[in-house]
Amino acid sequence: MGFQLYSGCHRSPTNHRKLHFASLRADRDCFAKHNDPDLSADAGYFDLIAHRVRSFLKQSAVPHQIFTNEDLSHLRFPDEFARLRAIFNAPSSEICVIAYLRNKVDFLRFYNQQILKRRVREPSRNPSLAFYVDDESWLAD
Repeated sequence: MGFQLYSGCHRSPTNHRKLHFASLRADRDCFAKHNDPDLSADAGYFDLIAHRVRSFLKQSAVPHQIFTNEDLSHLRFPDEFARLRAIFNAPSSEICVIAYLRNKVDFLRFYNQQILKRRVREPSRNPSLAFYVDDESWLAD
């Protein structure tokens, strides 16, 4: 067919939160940190994910590889995007990003419901956190 979907690694191979988790600043908040608190987004984790992604790209026998990760919307800063690009170790011209934008109100309502699915999580009033879901939240930008 010409396309191959990356299967991810560890825990849930169909959930590709690893890309954003390896790219995110260590002091930033995200669902992955709450869902997998034993994971550490240190240099070793970055190296592991970069190695697995690059191995997948190298071994793929088709011309196009697909990575899905809705949590990439948590990336906000140039150094985070630089780390994401470094995972792939490919020129920007070889990477095509496809973004699907949802209705902001619907997205924030759904996101808030996801936060509340676990008793240990709750929406935040702090705009710098991933659980900030007020109308002006950066998560819907």
